[in-house]
Amino acid sequence: MKTITITTVTKRVITTDKEFKVICISSNHNSFGLKGFIAVARDGMVFEAAANYLNIPKAGQVVKVTVDNAGNVFTAAHEWEIPKQLPDCPPDILKKIWGS
Repeated sequence: MKTITITTVTKRVITTDKEFKVICISSNHNSFGLKGFIAVARDGMVFEAAANYLNIPKAGQVVKVTVDNAGNVFTAAHEWEIPKQLPDCPPDILKKIWGS
């Protein structure tokens, strides 16, 4: 008789709301009628997403978005689609965006 050992690793997911500033919005629509936008957090985290004309944020608008400890961005509450995390914003540009 063989002994089988099963190891279970539980990973705790912690979510928090983070403020992002919308820095740009695409001027054209994709094939589904969505416009893309890019948003930057105070800590330099950057993501892009897309939204229809009813849900697209305005450039310069600060929005609260839920993120987890793995860096995932949860955009469904805003009815945004296709979220994608981008490389962090360089510190010099971050200062220009947030003014500090």
